[in-house]
Order: sequence, then structure tokens, then C-alpha cells
Amino acid sequence: MRAELTNAPDTIAARAVAFRRKSWLDINYQEFGWALLFCDFSLIVVLSISSGVAYHGSAFGMPGDLEAYVGAGFVVGGFFVACQKASGLYDPISLIERSRCITRTVAVWAFVFTFFATAAFLLKITDSFSRGTMILWFASGLVAISGTRELAARLFAQGLENGALQGRRVLAICDPEEAADPDLERLLRRVGYEVGRVFVAPKHDGSQWLSLIEEVRKAVRGQDVAEVLVCVSWHQKARVDALVSALRILPVPVRLIPDRELRPFLSESLMRVGATFGVEVQRAPLTRAECVIKRAFDLACASVGLMMLLPLLGVVALAIKLDSRGPVLFRQYRTGFNGRTFSIYKFRTMTTMENGSQVRQATRNDARITRVGRMLRCTSIDELPQLLNVLAGHMSLVGPRPHAVAHDDHYSEVIADYAMRQHVKPGITGWAQVNGLRGETAEVDLMRRRVEHDLWYISNWSFALDIKIIIRTCVQCLNSKDAY
Repeated sequence: MRAELTNAPDTIAARAVAFRRKSWLDINYQEFGWALLFCDFSLIVVLSISSGVAYHGSAFGMPGDLEAYVGAGFVVGGFFVACQKASGLYDPISLIERSRCITRTVAVWAFVFTFFATAAFLLKITDSFSRGTMILWFASGLVAISGTRELAARLFAQGLENGALQGRRVLAICDPEEAADPDLERLLRRVGYEVGRVFVAPKHDGSQWLSLIEEVRKAVRGQDVAEVLVCVSWHQKARVDALVSALRILPVPVRLIPDRELRPFLSESLMRVGATFGVEVQRAPLTRAECVIKRAFDLACASVGLMMLLPLLGVVALAIKLDSRGPVLFRQYRTGFNGRTFSIYKFRTMTTMENGSQVRQATRNDARITRVGRMLRCTSIDELPQLLNVLAGHMSLVGPRPHAVAHDDHYSEVIADYAMRQHVKPGITGWAQVNGLRGETAEVDLMRRRVEHDLWYISNWSFALDIKIIIRTCVQCLNSKDAY
């Protein structure tokens, strides 16, 4: 039988009929990530020294404490690359999703630098680091690291395209349909495989099996082959078992690649379940590292915000008391993360305190709204006590807005994906709100549009997106015409 497919110009078989020769310019696939790690560490150390020297040299005419800059660079650089490595951001495959990789890297840099600045302040070791030095270091690092990721992603894509990245040398045994699939080649190259020869697996047992195994054996013996990949349909179990059993005579690892029907599922994360494995067909919206970053940002901003806004909160509380009878704070049960209920805090803006199975939404010119309450609602100041919910862990600064339990029960029945909003913590503000979907939802279509925006936010979360939403919220609060 013929070992390679030669009549399909756009298949992996036609394009990879023999291993290319090594060149001194070739870079190993796995070494690419380590090179990027070393580049990040060196860049952070250099930026630490240059930021300190540049700021102190221009402001005070002296270079400053060089030893302190070097030490800080080593600490921050080591912590940064450790977090990046733990998050899998030095795996070359992470560079394929360029925008997501850059966003997550920027988030890690912000978290590491904030942690370092806070620790330095608490330990009182900031004598050698002025605020100007810290700001310059952070800003230059933000630009340099983002630029490095952009450049690395481009080089990685070009390396995969022109073959400059040298992967693990493998042979493949494929069904004709698999060998003709261009997606299979891209998949194998992305995970660091360099396919040298492709053999067509016979449909049935017989003399062709013996011929195939002998051809594969000669190829493994004559070339520097790291593995043999078997890409055949999994429907015929007996055929797969016979092929794998026949390949046991080879002195190299043999891997069974999922067929085209299973590949979309097995491209997700795997976990061990006893002697077998489980497939993660739906991932959590945020990874553990992203949850830590988001929570740290929430705690820092909520704590600082409450301290800075304390005088304003006191004035508002006094105005509410003088304007109408009733408590200063309004509490109502809302549905939060994973369907758990919690009590949300807001400044009271109405004469009623509805918190049961029937909750009527506020409408324009609603008679229940007090005079002070109308002003608070227009400026969204009534939402500020929710910073307490953020500190308690019930809410986040940014996320889908929580609704009353009664409204959640109603909309869960008429909107199919409504419950998916609860895959993350609810927020004081959200993507739907900054896109004009705030206030009353008298029609189901309005709530459906809000849900669509919330689900888009959950699927596309990034630290930069949260910052963007917060900035747009502040701008809208200063120029709000639709709130009531």
C-alpha cells in the first residue's frame, strides 16, 4: 500500500512527507515559552532600574538607590513570572488567543504591582521609591509587557506558519478523511507536533496491516521520531484495538488522537476520574487566578471608596432622615452568585419597603419616590451602600445587576438563559447598564436585551473590561438623563 497521500495538495500528508532539516535558526516549540519568561523577568528588572534613575535624575539630579531598584526588580519580576507560569500564560498555545493573552497578562501585572506596592507600604520600605518612581515603573511596565505579548504572538504565529518553530517529530496513521482535514494539521502544529509522514490506515484487517506496520517500523528506525499519532475513527473499537496492539512493537510512545466527532469536546480541559478521565465541556467564566484578581480589586476599591465617601454618606443619611419617615438604608433580598440570596443595601429613596413575593418596579414620576430619593436615584448615589455588599463578598463592583427575588422567579420562566447571569457575582454596575439598559424593564424584550449584554460580559470578562465599565459608569452618573 502507499504510505503517504500524494493526491491531496491541501492535506497534512501532502505537505509533510519528510522531516525538514534542522537549522541553527530553529527554535524548539517548548523553548519559546521559557524564552518569553526570561524576557519578561529581564524587562521588569531593567524597567525598575531605569524608572528610578530617570525619575530621580530628572527631579533631584541624582540616580537614587540602585541596589533598591535592582532588588525590587528581582522581587516583582520573580513574582510576576511565577504567577504567569502558574496561570499557563507561558504555554505557547496561550499566544494563539492574542487579545485574551494580553488582557490576562496585564491583569497579572496590575495584581503583582499592587501587591508589591501595598506590601512595601505596610513594611515601610518605600523610602527609596517615590510615588513618581512607582507610577513610572507601573506605566512603563504596562506598555512594555503588552507590547512584548503582541510581538511574541506575532512571532509565534509566523513561526507556526513558516516552520521556524521546531516541534516534536511525529509520524501519523490516519484515515483518509482525517488526513484530508486541514484543521487537524493546525491542531497538531498548535500543540507542538511536527508531522513528518502520514500513513493511511487500512479499513479492514489483512495483509495491509502487516505492510503498514512494517512501513511505520522502518520510518521510526530511520528517522528521529518522538511519537506516533493514531488519527482514526473511534466508532470501530475492534479496528482501533487491533491497530494499537500491532503498534506495541515500536520503541516510541503511541498516542490515540480523538476523531473529528469527539475532538470539539476533548479540546477542553481534562481531569482524572479514577482510571479514566472527565471532559470539561463548560468552563467556569473566571479562572481561579482571575477570581483572585477581581476579588482583590473589589476589596481595594470598596475599602478606599467607603473611606473617601464617608462624609458624603453621612450627609445623605441626614437628608433622608429629615425628608421622610423610615430607615436610612433600604434592604431587599436579591439573587446572587449561583442562585444564593442576600440582602442588598441601598439608601432609601421611596416611602415603601417592598421585599416580598410582589415587588413593583419604580417608574417615571413614581409617587412613592421621595424628594431626596429622586435626586439620589438620578445621580445613582443611592447605590453607594452596596460597597458594603462588595466587602462582604455578596457582590462585585462590576457584574450583572441583581434583581429582586420575585423578578428573578418571573423572568427565569420566560427567558431561557436568564439563570446564566448568576454564573458570576452580581455587580453595582454592569455592561448592560453602561449600554443604556438601566431602570425599569416594563417589557420582556428589554429584560432579554439586558440578559444578552450580561451573558456577553460573562463570556468576555477581562480586568480591562471592568475598568472600562467603571469609567463609563462614572461618566454616565455625571450626565444622567434616563435615571429615575
